[in-house]
Amino acid sequence: MASMLNWLKQNGRWMGACVGIFAFCVHSLFVAETHTAEFTTPLVDAYAYHVQAVNILDGKVEPAPFWQPPLFPYWLALVYRLIGPSPAAARYVLAIWTVLASLLTFALARRLLAPRLAMAAGLLVPLYGPLLFLFAQLMPTGMAVALDLAALLAFVRLLEAPTVRRALVTGLLIGVAALAVPPILSFLLVVTGWALVRGFADRTRTQAAFLGLSVLMGAAAVIVPVSCRNAVVSGQWVPISTNGGINLYIGNNPEADQTIAMRPGPDWDRLIGMPTAAGWDDRPAESERYFVGQVTRYAMEQPGSFLRGLLVKGRHLVHSVEMPRNVDLYVVRDDSVMLSLLTWKWGSFGFPFGILLPLAVVGLIGTRGRNRERDVLLWFVLLYGAAVILFFPASRYRLPIIPPLIILAVAGMAGLEAAWRESRRRAAGALAIAAWVGCLISLPTSFPTDRVVFAAEMHNDLGVSLFEQKRYPESLSQLLEASKADPSNAVVHCNLGRAMVALGDYGRAEFSCRRALQARPDYADAWAVLGRVLCSTRRYEEAEACYRQLVRQDPHDGLAWNDLGCTLLWQQRGAEALECLSTALRVGGPEALIMANLGDTLTALKRDQEAMRRYRKARALRAIETAPTP
Repeated sequence: MASMLNWLKQNGRWMGACVGIFAFCVHSLFVAETHTAEFTTPLVDAYAYHVQAVNILDGKVEPAPFWQPPLFPYWLALVYRLIGPSPAAARYVLAIWTVLASLLTFALARRLLAPRLAMAAGLLVPLYGPLLFLFAQLMPTGMAVALDLAALLAFVRLLEAPTVRRALVTGLLIGVAALAVPPILSFLLVVTGWALVRGFADRTRTQAAFLGLSVLMGAAAVIVPVSCRNAVVSGQWVPISTNGGINLYIGNNPEADQTIAMRPGPDWDRLIGMPTAAGWDDRPAESERYFVGQVTRYAMEQPGSFLRGLLVKGRHLVHSVEMPRNVDLYVVRDDSVMLSLLTWKWGSFGFPFGILLPLAVVGLIGTRGRNRERDVLLWFVLLYGAAVILFFPASRYRLPIIPPLIILAVAGMAGLEAAWRESRRRAAGALAIAAWVGCLISLPTSFPTDRVVFAAEMHNDLGVSLFEQKRYPESLSQLLEASKADPSNAVVHCNLGRAMVALGDYGRAEFSCRRALQARPDYADAWAVLGRVLCSTRRYEEAEACYRQLVRQDPHDGLAWNDLGCTLLWQQRGAEALECLSTALRVGGPEALIMANLGDTLTALKRDQEAMRRYRKARALRAIETAPTP
């Protein structure tokens, strides 16, 4: 035992073991502490990843290009196969990414700092509040941070000893990381260029070119199979996923403040429907091309506005306060002792980023010209940050640059301590720089998301998630809390209407739907739910008016045409019903349901043979829908 401990100490492995164990304990303690619905229920994007993973397990993968990068949902599906589809249990398994990120930070820091300082950097990773929170959510953030760090470490090792094998591994890891979160690709060309220009100065041009090419080949070996899969299922070339176009547009258009703040509801529905409304093909790859074209046109026609937008997003990226996306950390922190200690804000100053970045700047200045590992960290932070700014910043999107900043911040703290011992004047200068940077990044600013009431959004998202699980009373309770937090939120009132329909309370359901429509007269979902309520209470003429409003708003809504046809059939207006259902079939909708309703309509019109054909078709379609996917 003593010899093993000596071996561990000599090789620094005991420090790595301490970092890994500490990270695992902090993550597990946080998950155990945050067992309330706000933390354990997947919301918005997390819910989408959960659904994808369950569908992958059930073999229900749509024959379409990936909408989101596929690595995390497939990994989550593997976790679900092992432990069952439990988001609460999966949060413990996510500790693997916290541990890996901490260990890789320690490994990187050892190349720049003394061993004990490197250990401190590794220990600080799980104590960074926003990292701790998002690493415990069903999101690809933790996976992306760990894989990005693995690619950085591989690149540093490549610079230390350039070999084809290390070049391939570096490219491979960048490709794998891109399948989790693609902005790491901004670093790929720099890695390749650096390999050619600076990293392999002692090599011939041919050798350097081959090593640079090996990096690209490693990345392509991972990404190209995904691209080929997308091409096979859709007939269109999509490198990884199709959500890049709309995300690019969200942050780069004349009304970017509004699109960045958009939440699920009528405005979001209108946004994703823009390509179809403009006459474009509704295939995902075509929609992505449409949004990229819109951004390109905006940058060319209004370059000043486009550049101003980039500058504003850059300021938001480095601001000390955490800018929310789906969940506001400052709302959920009140339900966690650990999070309330590790993440807070005072006025326009936010902790911990308001301390981290100033110390990292001091660390950068103090380590300048010392080694290329410091330069690798700096280039990664700059390029990854630029990729985020090109789209739009939020707290969770800047997390991959946090571990490199932690390493530099530890170097800054060590430099301050050394300066204090050597020269009080020099230490005062370094502190002045840190204070100046801290003030600069904490100047009052307004985020596009300031107009969003995130307490209401959180309760609404919880209510929707519980509704999907058919836990209607709990869903109703959350939605009522949301309506108290934001009484003018049309989406909340519409969801309240749905929950009350499920509970059979049609009177309150109608009241909620009408409140939603009072706030947003163009809200299609509210018209649809109100129509369902009116049909349930046999007020078919009023329901008909709701569905006619829907088809006026969107003539391509097959389900609305179907519901209008049913409403007309119940009023014994069979010929009109047949026309509406035929339109529903033509524009596209739930085909099996439409066929069954056509059968009912034809039966009412005494056209029994045609009705039987429709019924048989409906049964066949339902059999196909319920058949397991190979």
